[in-house]
Amino acid sequence: MAPSPGPKPRRRQARRYSFEIFEDQIERIKRLALEDQLRGGDLNQSAIARAALDRHLDALERGG
Repeated sequence: MAPSPGPKPRRRQARRYSFEIFEDQIERIKRLALEDQLRGGDLNQSAIARAALDRHLDALERGG
């Protein structure tokens, strides 16, 4: 008998919040998303911001 799979990973819920960011940051995010889409990718501005925030929070939690 094959082992049963572990528990399903919990899906992260996206919620809309209002934060202030610098104009140059949003321009960079827009440019990166557009460049990826022109290459056929599916990267979007929200995904870029979430990934950057995750990396930054991880570094802060590690004491960086």
